[in-house]
Amino acid sequence: MDNLQDKLNKLKTDFYKENKKNTFFKNKQKLQCAETVANTIDINTLLDHTFIIKDNKIIVQYPILKTYANYENFQILINKIFHIVNNLKLQYTTFELHVNMDTYTITAHERFKQMYNIFFELDKANNVVFCDKLTNVVIYNSPSILSTLASFFTSLIKTDLSGKVTILNRRDTNDSFKKLIE
Repeated sequence: MDNLQDKLNKLKTDFYKENKKNTFFKNKQKLQCAETVANTIDINTLLDHTFIIKDNKIIVQYPILKTYANYENFQILINKIFHIVNNLKLQYTTFELHVNMDTYTITAHERFKQMYNIFFELDKANNVVFCDKLTNVVIYNSPSILSTLASFFTSLIKTDLSGKVTILNRRDTNDSFKKLIE
């Protein structure tokens, strides 16, 4: 993981050396940087570090995802998560979703909002991720803006998740996330 993180950091640094970092209109530039990363590092390597499987748990690493997710590869991301969930549903009676939201911001939300819409529409049509077999959703390192964005996400999910979602802020996350991925 450290080796990948080093590569991601270097690609980002090199990108911003070649392309002066914008003060305004950063979203477009961040998507361009993500395209550079996605075109440089093998997509399967990125996916394997983004979606980690531990028994019946899917662990999503947003800090990795944000470095390469863009409109060119978003369908690949959706296909991967659907594939993972469908495999878990064959192996286990239930599954859990654990999401590390560290560094998630309102600008990131704006950057990915259209992608979320596509994902949730496909999920509604296919009943893959947010289904009755999903028993637990844990959000780690929850950004303070998540409560503001909650209505956006809940409006896109057809399954009732009441009682299934646990939101942990940075302080409450402590070592629980580290233990989960070990």
